[in-house]
Amino acid sequence: MTYDLTEPELLVIDTDLAPVVELTETTGGGAVVVWAALGAVWATLALTGWARWVLSDDFVPAPRGADPFPHAHLVIVRVIELVSAAGLAVLVWHFGVRQWRRARRLTLDGMLLIGATLAFFIDPVINQFKYTFAWNAYAYNRGSWDRFVPLHHGPSRFGEGLLWALPQYVYMGLGGAVVGCWLVGWLRRRRPGINTVTALAALFVVFWVGDFVLENLFIRAEVYTYARTWRAVTLWPGSQYQFPLYESVCVAAYALGFTWVRLSWLDRGGSFVDSGLDRLGLSAALSRGVHLLAVIGFAAACAFLAYFAPWSWLSIDADSIARLPSYLRAGG
Repeated sequence: MTYDLTEPELLVIDTDLAPVVELTETTGGGAVVVWAALGAVWATLALTGWARWVLSDDFVPAPRGADPFPHAHLVIVRVIELVSAAGLAVLVWHFGVRQWRRARRLTLDGMLLIGATLAFFIDPVINQFKYTFAWNAYAYNRGSWDRFVPLHHGPSRFGEGLLWALPQYVYMGLGGAVVGCWLVGWLRRRRPGINTVTALAALFVVFWVGDFVLENLFIRAEVYTYARTWRAVTLWPGSQYQFPLYESVCVAAYALGFTWVRLSWLDRGGSFVDSGLDRLGLSAALSRGVHLLAVIGFAAACAFLAYFAPWSWLSIDADSIARLPSYLRAGG
């Protein structure tokens, strides 16, 4: 399977180079069917789950408790929310609306945008067994939809930070992939002999460092904190500002997954996600629909395998417990 790319040999941030799906030939089998089936299930769970949450009595702000929240920190939280929401709007405009209007169809980056957005539905699973990720109830929130996630277990009264958490999924997924592909292209130009595995390993380090810096900014501003971590691999253990080093490993793995798929599209015109799509004998419109569902399935699987499965497992017996003010604690 290949795509009609304007300049396929270049890896740059200008994604007008790689938006249009044109099927010509394929390699591999029918993996796309499996990914698309997973995507159809996930999209159904996410959209119906969010709808049930919005219509339920749970769609109210989480309780803040009696502890005061410093006004200076509240200002910082609002700035972070504003910048995060603005960044998301830019990504939606450039990779969604603008590319759609230019290509007159959903682009590959647009699919990654939708996939990362729907992957956000998995977010409450981080507190599936223990309250390990502590949300600040002063951030804009309407509670959490965790009760509408299948097999829900654990605390249910905490406030998902809608204006900063959803953007993180998109700019670490799609945004990470765009920047990651640009960096791989830069490495290839600087070191023509570098192989893809080495380039991706270097990229993993970049993602790890970037996440470490960004998250510690958020934690110090009390946007959120990690309530339970493994002391042996935690900085500032026991404090409200403790940071588990494996957090950045999980986030980097999530971003690297998106980069791998996008890089495959640019390098080979297809990836393991859309393998065998043209064997289905569908029209161009239906092919794009199946492709979109496959990308949604991949994004959900990437979020689960790279982040939520290892994090939830690690949280069960975590031994560094932070003492938290009431606005960072959960109820119910």
